[in-house]
Amino acid sequence: MERATLAREITRPDACSREAGVSHPQIRTVHGVPVRLSDERWRHIIEHHDDVAGHYQDVLETVAHPDALYEGSAGEMLAVRRYHERYLVVPYRELSKEDGFVITAFFTTRVRQIERRRLAWRRE
Repeated sequence: MERATLAREITRPDACSREAGVSHPQIRTVHGVPVRLSDERWRHIIEHHDDVAGHYQDVLETVAHPDALYEGSAGEMLAVRRYHERYLVVPYRELSKEDGFVITAFFTTRVRQIERRRLAWRRE
């Protein structure tokens, strides 16, 4: 998907998904659930996974258009998308049909460990 198309898909959340009155970009998952990436979560991601810095749009794109979606061990979903020789993994949680949030994001070359989990969805 082109970046211009993805940029149009990013919406501002309504009042129920605002955190401390601040509006955060959100994207819809393959299940249609709006998921937000707060400033706090983005800071966490780039502080703990500095190779993800500069990949903000890729994180959102991975949630919206993953190659595959796996179930995590604590109720989260793991969106996985290939970028060159690595995979971007974005764990997120769907709190309800109307709200979700990104937990973290990281690059890996060890996708086999992720693929051991239960597959929830795969792009055809």
